[in-house]
Amino acid sequence: MRKLLLLLAFTFSWASLLNAKDESGYPEPDGEAATARQLVEAALAEEDGAALLSAVDQLKALVPSSSPIADELSAGGAATDQELTVPELKQRLQRVAEMLAFVPLGEAKLPEGFPTYTPVGMIEVKRYPKQRMAMAKQFMTLFGHISTNGIAMTAPVQMEYEASAAGRPQQQSMAFFYASPEIGKPGERGAVTVVDREPTEVVALGVRGGVGSQVIEDANARLERWVADQSKYEVSGPLRVMGYNSPMVGRKNQFHEVQLPLKRAATSAAR
Repeated sequence: MRKLLLLLAFTFSWASLLNAKDESGYPEPDGEAATARQLVEAALAEEDGAALLSAVDQLKALVPSSSPIADELSAGGAATDQELTVPELKQRLQRVAEMLAFVPLGEAKLPEGFPTYTPVGMIEVKRYPKQRMAMAKQFMTLFGHISTNGIAMTAPVQMEYEASAAGRPQQQSMAFFYASPEIGKPGERGAVTVVDREPTEVVALGVRGGVGSQVIEDANARLERWVADQSKYEVSGPLRVMGYNSPMVGRKNQFHEVQLPLKRAATSAAR
């Protein structure tokens, strides 16, 4: 993983030169993430315990139970939320507010039509449009491909994982997304394979900081719990990690998403 991060530094350095005049900030998340942030911000202005408890209850109903945000809302030694003091309730909400307020540093643009980032600690379903991507085993192979062909770097970078013989996540490939599916053509380019992927759905978890094996395993377990709680989705492909930042960004401010591709469950599709 360390080797991969060091190699990614070269990519984003190159990308920053290509996109020096671009504004790469990401759109603000909407939907349940935006609702959760509004609830927290309003609650932190309250001093009434009942209002704070109501906000905690609303947030618990809004976010998936397997999410890190749900864990934060349930953290503490009290047997019930009602036993918490106003400062203790605010402490919980403040931790959630900090997670939701984190904004990844934009070092490269999102590909055309891509959804924005999933906030830290949130689990949500995301829908991606048709994608054209260059895939390879080695980073430098991909770097040579985009450099030679004058292809602008985008973020995130995708890394696909499968379980090793020991059951630990092991990277199998990495890929760069073209800015548009109209750029280039699919096919073999030496050790690089350019492929088109049809629109897809994934369930994603936003992660702040580095993503070692333990972080990936924990995120994968949370996502699998989420899928198990659903009736209309099944996992349709390997675990993937989407990297938004280079190692030039301090470790604590790096941002990733851990994702599982989804398909409609047979029972759901039949309805």
